Amino acid sequence: MLDGVQKVRLTPLLVYASHFAIFLQSQNMFAHVIINRKLPEKLNSLIYTIPPSLANHIQVGSIVSVPLRNSLIHGIVIKKTHSKDIAIKNIKDIEAIQPLSSLNKKQLQSIHEISSYYCCTLSSVVKFFLPPVPKRLIKPLGEYEKPSIHENQKEIFEKQKRYLFKYTFEREKYHFYKQCIDQVISGGGQILFIFAELFQLQAFEQELMPNTFVSLKGSTRSTQYYRAWDAIAQKKVSIITGTRKAWLAPFSSLQLIIVDDEHNSSHKNWDMHPRMHNRDVGYLLANIHKSALILSSFAPSCESFLQVMRKELQLIHPNSKQHFHKFTLVNLADEGKWGHYAFLSQATQQSIERNMAQGTQTLLLLNKKSEYGSVVCAHCKVHALCATCKLPLRGSLAQERERKNAFCLRCQQEVPFPSFCMSCQKTGFRLSGISMTRLSQELKKRFPHATVLPMHAESRSLARAKKLQK
Repeated sequence: MLDGVQKVRLTPLLVYASHFAIFLQSQNMFAHVIINRKLPEKLNSLIYTIPPSLANHIQVGSIVSVPLRNSLIHGIVIKKTHSKDIAIKNIKDIEAIQPLSSLNKKQLQSIHEISSYYCCTLSSVVKFFLPPVPKRLIKPLGEYEKPSIHENQKEIFEKQKRYLFKYTFEREKYHFYKQCIDQVISGGGQILFIFAELFQLQAFEQELMPNTFVSLKGSTRSTQYYRAWDAIAQKKVSIITGTRKAWLAPFSSLQLIIVDDEHNSSHKNWDMHPRMHNRDVGYLLANIHKSALILSSFAPSCESFLQVMRKELQLIHPNSKQHFHKFTLVNLADEGKWGHYAFLSQATQQSIERNMAQGTQTLLLLNKKSEYGSVVCAHCKVHALCATCKLPLRGSLAQERERKNAFCLRCQQEVPFPSFCMSCQKTGFRLSGISMTRLSQELKKRFPHATVLPMHAESRSLARAKKLQK
């Protein structure tokens, strides 16, 4: 009987002891939080105490509200510890958990990879990518309509491969994007489109209609951002578009990343940390998610073209019968060897005659609107310099035959037109260059039946050109 009584009395003591141990364990539980504020380089995270009421709810990746001085800010939990060496009285408690879905392992890995690649703190990455948290709890939207899938679609890409898509026309690009969407949706995955400019994003969203998609950009409101974030996390939507803000979305099965117009300089984040480039971040996330990456451009950058030459990127051309434009490079210095001294080459004149015969227009671009040319020796091609500021002297192309005076554009000094070259010891100077007025006169002389219309900022011909278009 005594043994039985002892067992009955010991049972509640063991229950109380276990509850007390859990209580002590919860009291000593801490969380390392990356806040969305700028921190020193050596301080990547702050330590907060996890209150007992949130001990079973806070996990690694949770978005929480924590106090910092006299304000309440948001952050991401990256680690949970039970250290006994931390002074509890100097640590503040976590206030609450935000309704946004917790960050998964791939998102946390993306934060660390971007921070390591661009040599910036984790807090600067979180500050840039952390979505705006709504002030009140918002109900997520219901089921999204699944996009329509075209049958008998060919495979455009393979998983874990890198491509460069070079197109000529916008319609070819949109047609290629729709083929990629069909392949991703048929495989049950998700596709991400990153754009450099908002107007490009809006134009593509109009092309996507009536397909269902979500868009993440800097101007997105917190309520819309939360609903899009929740839809991506629960795999309710397969098409995600946006700017650089969309890189840290909670993708569950990302199969393809497309960076639109990768040559655009707006892909680079110039004014704030992390100073990242969307093309480089695309490589990082493609490796993390083990997805395919397509860089799209009508004029690829030198970096991407070099990777194609090294066979690090596979080049994709659209199936189009449109011929590429042919370019002809003409050296006017060689025209004089054949007795042709006009500043319009023979190839240019033949092209203008061919266009006139076909009834089409010709555009001549002159990268010079000034009416003055440089004074150059006709034999050694040396420029005559100003005696004061050592800059090339200028002469009026409209009065080239008179050649009265030459002048300097900087010091405005006017000197007689030189007649003797100090370099080759020969006589004979001429004016080098061509003006808009001289080009118009030459065209009217050689093509008297053509309508010549000069257009530049300092003339009224632009208004006349608009009237002719109407």
